Amino acid sequence: MKKYQLSLKNSFLIIFLLLSVTSCLPKVPEAKWVYGTWIEALSGNKIEFFKDGKVTWFGKKGIFTFVKNSKNLCIQKCPDGELKIEIESKTYRTSYSVENKKKHWEMNFIEEGGNSFHHYFDGKKSNVLHLYNEESEKKPTKPVGFKRLDDGLNYYNTLNSVALVNGKLVGTIWGGETNLAIFNKGIGEWINISPREKINQIGSVYYGNRIILNRHKNGDKYSLDTGNSWKNYPSLGDVEKGAANVNPIFLNYDAFQMVLISKVDPEKGSMANRYGLYKTNLKEDKPTWKEIYRLPNNLNGKKTRIKILGNEKTEEIYIFSYPDIINGHMEKEDVNLINHRLYLSRNKGKKFHEIALPPIKKVWGVKSYDSGFVMKVELENKKGKSLIWYLSKNKEWRFVDLKKDLDSWYPVKDYVISTDLNNNILKIDPNGSIREVLYLGNNSKNIKQSSHLAIAGEEIFFSSYTIWKLKNKW
Repeated sequence: MKKYQLSLKNSFLIIFLLLSVTSCLPKVPEAKWVYGTWIEALSGNKIEFFKDGKVTWFGKKGIFTFVKNSKNLCIQKCPDGELKIEIESKTYRTSYSVENKKKHWEMNFIEEGGNSFHHYFDGKKSNVLHLYNEESEKKPTKPVGFKRLDDGLNYYNTLNSVALVNGKLVGTIWGGETNLAIFNKGIGEWINISPREKINQIGSVYYGNRIILNRHKNGDKYSLDTGNSWKNYPSLGDVEKGAANVNPIFLNYDAFQMVLISKVDPEKGSMANRYGLYKTNLKEDKPTWKEIYRLPNNLNGKKTRIKILGNEKTEEIYIFSYPDIINGHMEKEDVNLINHRLYLSRNKGKKFHEIALPPIKKVWGVKSYDSGFVMKVELENKKGKSLIWYLSKNKEWRFVDLKKDLDSWYPVKDYVISTDLNNNILKIDPNGSIREVLYLGNNSKNIKQSSHLAIAGEEIFFSSYTIWKLKNKW
């Protein structure tokens, strides 16, 4: 009997201790904002969290629980907890904070311990889902007239740049990291062609009709075979002490750079500046830079900015000089301030001649097109902004006054396309015609992420959460 009483007392003691320990454990806070219906930004499919711990996950039933944070090390503040979602045989885990007043939720996936983890959605991997609360009334962007072009990529993508190189579509694409990829028409997929050693090494990428140049802090590399092989890019510092590689232009296999060279004048004992145009042929076995042209002396020592632009269609090089304006003001009495100037070469930089410019107050951008170049400017005698075309062969200017400013603009063949502030795509012809050709949807209602157009030849792309291509040309 005594043994039974002792055993009973021990049992009560164990239960008491267990209850005491349990009551001392930190409670996992509840994130009430999680409850409700969430719309995935790309597909429009839904996730719904119920207060009873049940969840509908893109049409599948499951359960979820709030569990304590499993991160071993937090750089700043640790998350308040983790959401553990169990759908059939799969488990999804994401950190959360109790407070969230936003209608947008970046559901970043982790494994137990806090490390990033990716899952697959529609056969594409992602370590995050972009969700919008149904109350926000947001809808996924599905631009009319475009089709998705993202096979071979991650679930979410941003097309940073795109070009036609050797007749093939090439682009830099962000999908968790930046990769250089080529679109293989045969299999209908993007294929990674990034130059790699131990890690991904994509920096600033420049394109020509024959050339891809990847400028990276670990070394500049170029490819002449659309990413099949890579070679070290020649250094300008090898031929001109102190000079560094800058933004190049390409004509066929030739690369050009405009360089500001500073040297001490032995007679005056002061620094003397001059601009030089350098060229190298990247098809040679050991390409090296050689100075082929010096800019006119009247540009040296002046307050000016120099831009070099190439046109592989016309095989021309343009050199523009801009007044170096500080805080948007130009002092007319400043003798060291030079006006806008334009120089053109039709023999790959051996000789330039000056082209008379219309009276320009300010240049907002200059880009080449099939017959010359086009500029967005403010003219001295006009209010607002204008697009002006220069037809090189005809030595002719054409002007189009803009009633509204352009959000962005891109030359395509012999016209310009643009998006305006109302999210319309406009087609602007040199004859003055401006017409809406597509509508990308209501900005306030559509779910977008750094949306923008991108152009490769006559191919038009739209980037928002993934890559879209225009189905039919206008």
